[in-house]
Amino acid sequence: MLRYIARSGEFPDRCEVIAPVLAELVVLQGDLAAQKPVTHVTLRGLTFSHSDWTQPAEGYADPQAAVAIHGDLRAEAATDCVIENCSFTHLAGYGIELGRGCQRDRISGCELSDLGAGGIRVGEQGPRTIPFELNHSHTITDNHIHDAGRVYAAGVGIFILQSGTNQVAHNEVDHMFYTGVSVGWNWGYQETPCRENIVEFNHLHDIGQAMLSDMGAVYTLGIQHGTIIRNNLIHDVDSFTYGGWGLYPDEGSTGILWENNVVYHCKSAGFHQHYGRENVVRNNVFAFNREHELMRTRNEEHTSFFFTNNIVLFDQGQLLGSNWEGNHFVIDRNVYWDLRAATEPGQLRFAGATLAQWQTRGHDVHSLITDPQFIAPRQFDFRLQPGSPALGLGFHPIDLSSVGVRKVIPAGVR
Repeated sequence: MLRYIARSGEFPDRCEVIAPVLAELVVLQGDLAAQKPVTHVTLRGLTFSHSDWTQPAEGYADPQAAVAIHGDLRAEAATDCVIENCSFTHLAGYGIELGRGCQRDRISGCELSDLGAGGIRVGEQGPRTIPFELNHSHTITDNHIHDAGRVYAAGVGIFILQSGTNQVAHNEVDHMFYTGVSVGWNWGYQETPCRENIVEFNHLHDIGQAMLSDMGAVYTLGIQHGTIIRNNLIHDVDSFTYGGWGLYPDEGSTGILWENNVVYHCKSAGFHQHYGRENVVRNNVFAFNREHELMRTRNEEHTSFFFTNNIVLFDQGQLLGSNWEGNHFVIDRNVYWDLRAATEPGQLRFAGATLAQWQTRGHDVHSLITDPQFIAPRQFDFRLQPGSPALGLGFHPIDLSSVGVRKVIPAGVR
């Protein structure tokens, strides 16, 4: 029985009433036992809306990334399929899921909003060994994912688990309560199939919204040889207490290249590595983050990361946060500038040390404390003036003119 108390001026007999029943709206299901996939199915120009959710008998629970929640459009053993120019709205779970045995599928030009969990989910929690059952090689481009996590706040905008060789490009993800793009689902240094993923030219903003903690705009886990995070525009990342980070290689993140990203207005830091091995962080801009600009947590006996040719500009908080013990990291050829100490650059501290003391440990030997000469940093125009000292250190200008969703031309229209 449903009881409804009308608001003032409402007349129930004149209202449109929508009562969702289905928890899944579409399922593309191949034959796993016979190894026969669903193939070359195209869904184009459709609207998927109003699915239902049921509270489990054991009660409500929302673990990291809403990992227990699946897609309202779900595919299994579906290959070379296309979901294009569709709308997903007023849904209870993830909008789209490409699960076991999905390969070479494409999701393009879709809008996903008002979602119970996250936007697009790819892969499974555990690895597969049978080639037919592997998940890999999807293209996720030009989608706008926003206003998600309305039932399960930990939902992720684009969530890649045990899956490799995917391209995530030219998407806009915003107004999430948790992470924008998450890649990997292994804690520690075991090998995984999550490798050679490309995350590029995405616009990620208004992430976290002070709802949850320990999250970031781009979050990674585990060994990911060949994965590249590049040319993304990231800003306004806010956590409830700790962990509002822009670029966040978490536990075991290894072999990842982070380059040409512009990251500003993050609560805890623009970059934070919990622990990992031999990540490369180069040619990025980190600006106006609140508590710290850079953070590192665990000191290990291998090289944590190579942090080179970056520009760091700030006006509050500290340059380096958390744990910078030991010397198992390479950091050099960067430009640092604290606007509060513009007249006294020697006051800048590196984990409590002066630049000279920091350099005796072998760090930032060729780096500069100087104005990088952005065109209009207060207006978030981080293009460099021709005489910028960063250019002399080898910094390459970052072109963000094509970041975010491009104009998508419907199929068959020229």
